[in-house]
Amino acid sequence: MTPEQAAERAAEIGIYRERAHLIAHLATQYPAYFAYSDPDEPDWPVIYITTPQGQLSWHIAPDDLDLFPHVPKLGVDEAPLWDGHTTAEKYERLAAVVCGWTPPGVRRVVRLILEPTTDGWSASSPDVTRIADSAPTLDELKSKVNARLDEWLA
Repeated sequence: MTPEQAAERAAEIGIYRERAHLIAHLATQYPAYFAYSDPDEPDWPVIYITTPQGQLSWHIAPDDLDLFPHVPKLGVDEAPLWDGHTTAEKYERLAAVVCGWTPPGVRRVVRLILEPTTDGWSASSPDVTRIADSAPTLDELKSKVNARLDEWLA
């Protein structure tokens, strides 16, 4: 290996380590687990993180596992399956997590629930959009919608 190649390799390892730090933090915010589930990379565990926007997954270098003492390691038979997301979908989901964005499907559900009201509220109401956009999880969304319905029906 030439000195230039060694320097490139060291930089690459540093980038993976830096990414692993960020993924380790993300794994403290959402349910996560490791599984050695990729037959093409049997020595690199895959971390699966379940967010309100969907599953995220990354291969983690064995040297970076020390950053993840909080993440359980499951056997391939115990672990839920990869949902088939592409790299592009994974980063769209991550962007949605970071921005607190509510998926359009969830917003449609909120609008369908609120649309049939008789007091003038409609699916296009700014209040409906505000409720949908402010709920980072489905449970919180249900709670906010139910609270708003209770107010309207009181």
